[in-house]
Amino acid sequence: MNARKQFAWGVIAIIVYGFYAAPLWAQEEGEEKPKPAARVLLPLPDLNGNQQDDDQGNQSMQPDRGPVTGVQSATLGTSELRHSYWVPGIQYGNAAQSNTFNTGSTKNPGWTTTNYASGNFSLLEAWNHALFGTNYSGGGFFSSDPTQGNGQYHQLSSAFELDQKRWQLLVMEQFSYLQQSSFGFAGATGLSVPGDSGALSVALPGLQEVFAPGQAIYTVIGPRYSNDSAAQITYSVSRRGSLTVAAVYGFLRFSDPGNTNNDMDILNVGYNYAITRTDYLGAIYRFTAFHFPGNPEALGDQAAQFMYGRRITGRMALNLAGGPEITNFRVPMNGIKRTISGSGIASLS
Repeated sequence: MNARKQFAWGVIAIIVYGFYAAPLWAQEEGEEKPKPAARVLLPLPDLNGNQQDDDQGNQSMQPDRGPVTGVQSATLGTSELRHSYWVPGIQYGNAAQSNTFNTGSTKNPGWTTTNYASGNFSLLEAWNHALFGTNYSGGGFFSSDPTQGNGQYHQLSSAFELDQKRWQLLVMEQFSYLQQSSFGFAGATGLSVPGDSGALSVALPGLQEVFAPGQAIYTVIGPRYSNDSAAQITYSVSRRGSLTVAAVYGFLRFSDPGNTNNDMDILNVGYNYAITRTDYLGAIYRFTAFHFPGNPEALGDQAAQFMYGRRITGRMALNLAGGPEITNFRVPMNGIKRTISGSGIASLS
């Protein structure tokens, strides 16, 4: 019950903060008028044709206007494209390494190679006030390392955006079936990103790491599949400010026994404020519930963070966030049922 009350008060605090601050900031006069904090969610073609960024010195790039408190990773923008298209393709990659994936093995087979071959497909469909993009890659791999062996992999990412005068809707889907962690998959071949990798690639920023089921390079080798579904609404409450509400569900499943499956439910509420055309402030409240199928343990995590973002089209995308975090354990860990700590996020492109 305490966790539910804290969650409810956190959401109310963010909403009250946004609506109370909006009329105060709207009274500012004599300042440079910045672009809205969340005019277009995806860094794709300008839907209204009047948002060219003349001050950036790169007229072929469209800026990333996604909300700084949103679920997507910040980008440098994307090349301007004003038509719909689809692109099929094939890819080949090879990765070589001097150590086996099996760290517990006493016998080192020496240098091994893994060959990757896949087909890919990218689609961009644009309407007057909506965009849909999808990327898919799938194929097989053949390795001389007996620990990795042979297998197949599939990756899919898609996003739909609806852009109206004061509000925007974003729906995202990410799926992968891999033989190892998505972090470091296929080495430096570029196969870890689904879809076409050429000049006509459809730029679909992925979810930030905090919204995706965690996998590090230290995880075991073996088939696993994961999926992330996200829905986000952004509403402009003033010329400079906007509110963002997002819900995310993700899961990670392993095919081999001995691994820990997990489910993740997230509610993210944020307020965005544009200081200038390139600088943004934000306040975030995020509630995350972690569940582990077959395990009685469950975690309820709450984080409140203040955020700073700086975006210069074609040059830099910076996000910094930090604040307190409270974690509640259903089953006490070493007698501890609740922990209070600090949390932070930093990303730079």
